[in-house]
Amino acid sequence: MMKRVGLALCGVALGLAGLSQAHAVLKVDIDKGSTGALPIAVVPFGGSSQASPSSQSMDEVISADLARSGYFSPIPKGNFIAWPSEGAQIRCNDWKLLGAENVVVGGVRSIGGVNEVRYELFNVLRCVQVEGQRFLVEPNKMRRLAHQISDQIYKALTGKEGAFSTRIAYVTATRERGAKPRYLT
Repeated sequence: MMKRVGLALCGVALGLAGLSQAHAVLKVDIDKGSTGALPIAVVPFGGSSQASPSSQSMDEVISADLARSGYFSPIPKGNFIAWPSEGAQIRCNDWKLLGAENVVVGGVRSIGGVNEVRYELFNVLRCVQVEGQRFLVEPNKMRRLAHQISDQIYKALTGKEGAFSTRIAYVTATRERGAKPRYLT
């Protein structure tokens, strides 16, 4: 009997020794984001003083969307040496000095209760316009438009659909007994 107890204790001790060694084998350090992110400059959109105050932050929404994708690294606005609001004002060599590969410029102006928003995306390495559009939008929908512009920029540069203007719904499969089902459209 003592022999069995001794063998069992020996087995437990060896097992515990093996566990302590196995515990120390794996160590993962994550201390940096994507290293291959494309540098992009999103210049604050120019515009009339009558345009919606939210037009001031369109560039911030676009920059944040692109940064969150992990594919882009927006250049800090404090580093800008020029503040163009349209493509004709872009001096590609200035942006190359900052390390930008692409530049987004745009503008907002108020037209009879709606805002006209335009943006242009330039590849400064080749000094060509890649994308550009104009929109008419109600002032209270400026933020949503900024997300849609982010989607278009993302698609133009990656070839993949963006997901910045999507909406998420939480759906549960349970319902109260006798309740009618609800459908989302």
